[in-house]
Amino acid sequence: METTTGVASRSVQKVNVTGLSVQMLSQTSKEVFLADETVTARSAITVSGGSLTSGRLEAEIGRNVSGGGVSVFEMGHFEEFNTVYGGCGKNGVLYLANSAGWMTYDLASGATELIFEATSIDPPYAKAFFDSGGNVWLLGTYDKVFRRDASGNWQTFSGYVGGSRLSNIYDITETTDAGGTPEVWLAGSSGIGVYRGGEWSWKTTTAGLPSQYVYKFAHDAGGNIWVSTSKGVVKFDGTNFVTVGAPFGTTAVYFKMGSGPSGDVWLATSTAIYRCYSGTWQTWPTSAFGSYFWVDDIVSDNDT
Repeated sequence: METTTGVASRSVQKVNVTGLSVQMLSQTSKEVFLADETVTARSAITVSGGSLTSGRLEAEIGRNVSGGGVSVFEMGHFEEFNTVYGGCGKNGVLYLANSAGWMTYDLASGATELIFEATSIDPPYAKAFFDSGGNVWLLGTYDKVFRRDASGNWQTFSGYVGGSRLSNIYDITETTDAGGTPEVWLAGSSGIGVYRGGEWSWKTTTAGLPSQYVYKFAHDAGGNIWVSTSKGVVKFDGTNFVTVGAPFGTTAVYFKMGSGPSGDVWLATSTAIYRCYSGTWQTWPTSAFGSYFWVDDIVSDNDT
């Protein structure tokens, strides 16, 4: 038996054919297509998903992709889906980071497009963000930030901006200054980079941060931004960084902090999970979830 790939099958466990109705339950195909690719599986074929053309079976074949991910052979060509590192969605379009860069995926049409090529994306830094002005911000490397404006023009920020160095950019959020002007905040190892009106400035320990190493942001119901640093969690009340009165003191939670859908803030240490809403704290020991339970990150699904 031979597929449209031109590769002879090694073995076929079961094929049922009635006219043009074909069902293939499993198949082991040739083990190597390229030096770094291995065939892993063949998907099931139904009446609508496969057909017999010129005596050959048109089907879908899955194979490993170098660097992680999978590619699918369908109707004469391979479609590759690399490992997704991070992203977000807006207006029915997903913005996803993979080993090739940043791509979009239209949920309605299924169309994909590589919108920004960047071959050095590092998974811990991959994040997409939409600000109130319609600009798309893409994080993906430890020392670079990419911004696309509403007209589709790209801008890259790297090195020293506003007097400090962009480094280890882990998170991004938006707030407004005292006059109501939007500000985009970046969390990194040089403090908080603030982008406002096309200019950069920084909030560091001189502004009241307990440490210049910043990992995560969260927002509470009062409009305060919570900031996770290497020396504990504080919140910015619009003027100053103040203590949050956490039950765990100044213990660092690093990435284990997130905003809840009701304006609550969730945090986790190695021993407990915490929720704070309007100044009231709740605590759940991680041991209640099992001996090997731990938290790496906290995110919220705001869909209703």
